[in-house]
Amino acid sequence: MALALASLGLRGFQALFAIVIFGLSVSLIKTNYGHAPAMHGYAAFLGSVSLIAAIAGIAANWLESLNDLVLMIIDATILVANIAGGVIIAFMIRGIKCSKNQGSQNAALNLVYNKLIYDNCDKNTACQSNDTDAWLGKILWRCRSNQASSAFMFLLALALAASVAIAYLHRKNR
Repeated sequence: MALALASLGLRGFQALFAIVIFGLSVSLIKTNYGHAPAMHGYAAFLGSVSLIAAIAGIAANWLESLNDLVLMIIDATILVANIAGGVIIAFMIRGIKCSKNQGSQNAALNLVYNKLIYDNCDKNTACQSNDTDAWLGKILWRCRSNQASSAFMFLLALALAASVAIAYLHRKNR
């Protein structure tokens, strides 16, 4: 009974983290200036697949037909995919400070020229906007959203690792 309750709690966190990842990714895609980076599409895919796996995991508490081994394999696969996504996003935005005070011109240029944050700015052309404060606010929001997406992928991976461990214990106790 305790394993089932722990599993339900973890699946709830998994669903919550998946919804956050999906929502952030879709928002980043919708507010992109040009063609959305593939990484945002991958993150949205991960969010949706992780949510489906969470729902299947919740259903597994009541449906004996859902095999623990199959769920463990699905969870482990999604766990690896989330770690990969989190690492890739973190790597792509490494060294970028998501604040108005960038400290140096190079830091500000790294923020603006980053493909995940502002995909419509080329180093050969000027990035222009009529309202500089609104433009900077949008870029900083995109920066923070990418950071949050990466962080939630890692949190989701932790929840999935715990779910795999609980499924293993449940399978072992049968």
